[in-house]
Amino acid sequence: MSVMAARTIEQLRLDRGRCVARSAGATDEQVDLAEQRAVALGTPAGAALAVAPLGSAVGVFQVRGAIIRVLLVPGPLYRAIGDPFHIDRTLPFDGTTDSDPPALVWDTGPPPVRKLKDVQAILQTDESAMLLGATQALVEGGRVAFARPRPDPGTIERIWTLLPDADRGERTLATWLPGDPTGFDIVVAPQIEGRAYSSYLTEDRAGDYPEGRYELALQAAAETDDADGLDQLFARRSMSQSVRLALTLLILGILGGLAVRFIPWHKLR
Repeated sequence: MSVMAARTIEQLRLDRGRCVARSAGATDEQVDLAEQRAVALGTPAGAALAVAPLGSAVGVFQVRGAIIRVLLVPGPLYRAIGDPFHIDRTLPFDGTTDSDPPALVWDTGPPPVRKLKDVQAILQTDESAMLLGATQALVEGGRVAFARPRPDPGTIERIWTLLPDADRGERTLATWLPGDPTGFDIVVAPQIEGRAYSSYLTEDRAGDYPEGRYELALQAAAETDDADGLDQLFARRSMSQSVRLALTLLILGILGGLAVRFIPWHKLR
């Protein structure tokens, strides 16, 4: 993939969950996946944002009532940016549906660097224990849900600010999700009861979530003004990356053992 192609963002326009306009490079598969995801997003009273994989791209869903614009961000580009809220602000909602939209080109570069003072400001609020608990749960591979009567992008973005870069590139979210939460890692919904949410950490339990290494290290860096330590925390591997690395090393070790055991070394002398 060329550098220019990697920065190209195709677009879809959905009206009541059905695609009514698309840029030339958007595929039928992406349209089908986007329409399936849109069913759960509903028609919020206000602006909402969602992120979910759509084939080789990551869909950033900008929801305004019945109209949804979907930005199809190439996977490598999305992981390099890692901040859907930055994408949303950089490419603000355009709900025009009377003609097919053009493809966009991301020429803004990476998101603003998260600074120590930004993290300190979040951890000095009354909800810091809840935010830290939710962050630790996500780092450990869990999922988190918040019950709200309307979209709440602020809470989700504060948690996003505390996450490592790798997790930000892998995790899915919805700042308003009245429908099925399957496939979303952190959501805001009008109700979070029933079997669909049985595996989600709720707000009332997040403040008491067991402290983990990442949470404690994040607090320590903030309290000691350790900007370098904070950068190292943000650069750490995600759980899925660590698992893949461990499996790779295990396979290499097994193959190495087999080579030592079965290769006729005496014939190679």
